[in-house]
Amino acid sequence: MAWQEIKRYAISPVVFNRRTGNVHFFSIHDGQPVTYPWRRCTYCIVPKRAGGPEGRDYEVRGYVLNEYDGVLDSFSIGEEMINLGHVAGSMTERWLSYQFEYVRQFMTLQDIRGLEAPKEDDYVSLKPSFRQAMEVVDPKVKSKSLVIKLLSVLMSVVTLIPKVLGGAGHYLCCKYCKVPQWSQEIIDECGPEIVLSKR
Repeated sequence: MAWQEIKRYAISPVVFNRRTGNVHFFSIHDGQPVTYPWRRCTYCIVPKRAGGPEGRDYEVRGYVLNEYDGVLDSFSIGEEMINLGHVAGSMTERWLSYQFEYVRQFMTLQDIRGLEAPKEDDYVSLKPSFRQAMEVVDPKVKSKSLVIKLLSVLMSVVTLIPKVLGGAGHYLCCKYCKVPQWSQEIIDECGPEIVLSKR
């Protein structure tokens, strides 16, 4: 099973083309690149997995629906956050809404000069070091609350072995997994900068 995971795609990138109004992503059905109009997609904040004592992981997910509101395909914008305490309507929902709003404005506004460019910390390495892989599995908690910081340290100690194994798995997957490649038609539409390096 572990070898099957390593042979899969390490990532599932999404490209938003504001010039053509198209969204390009890799299908959940066969892993092939597909294209749909931006306005054809419906976006929701959904739980990604059940989680554990620390909370649940959420993501903004785009759905392509048929005329009966059945899901034809879907993709993740990729932003996820742990919701401590399973509190509905919390910071998690607001934060993910901000992420979607950034993409929405990028795709719909005539003038995007007011949009802030992504910061260095917003990018994820396709070939991370082991330390970077561990930061993905066990991100640092940025909070002013001493209680939350102490709880975070306690949980990190209790879950040390699973997180080390998770970090090692993330590192190996990124090192040996296949890198998805866009079709030539999509590259011609969006430009060569969307091509992912195989290195």
